[in-house]
Amino acid sequence: MEISTHAKWTQWYEMMLLYNKQIVILALLAALIIGCGGNASPKRLNAPFAKTANSGQTDTGDNAPEMKRIDLPAGRVNAPEFPRSFAWVNTDRPLYVHDQLKGHVVVLDFWTYCCINCMHILPDLEYIEKKYAGKPVIVIGVHSAKFDNESDQQNINSACARYDIAHPVIVDQQHKIWSDYGVNSWPTLM
Repeated sequence: MEISTHAKWTQWYEMMLLYNKQIVILALLAALIIGCGGNASPKRLNAPFAKTANSGQTDTGDNAPEMKRIDLPAGRVNAPEFPRSFAWVNTDRPLYVHDQLKGHVVVLDFWTYCCINCMHILPDLEYIEKKYAGKPVIVIGVHSAKFDNESDQQNINSACARYDIAHPVIVDQQHKIWSDYGVNSWPTLM
């Protein structure tokens, strides 16, 4: 029994649809892995904010120094300064709280590029930047890596380009700024 030309074309079309679905699935998996720095199972950094179930004490991971939470005073608080040696992205010069940012309303966005919730607030930050353009309001991203590969500045540059992040971003090494400001989750806005 011979298969008609129409049946052959139908069979070929169905086979191509299945093939294309497989290609799309593989491409999405590759994009996910590459988008997070190419490491499918990255090593997690010692989190300075994790609480142990039994003690309520801060668990900083294996052999990490104890990082204490900051209790902020009830009165006026001066913002901690950014470390002078940390790298910046999307700016031609470092910005410092007590110098260039004095007299400005500063919105700090503590984020990391593999955090989907951090990506969801980017339109809100862009709205703030556009609404207050020309006024003393500035958005600064504080990239606090969750995984080792996220702390690489080249990966952060790529993420800023990929997500159209135009505001200045400081690369928070070892969660120093995170700890100074008492942050405990991604994303955090201050």
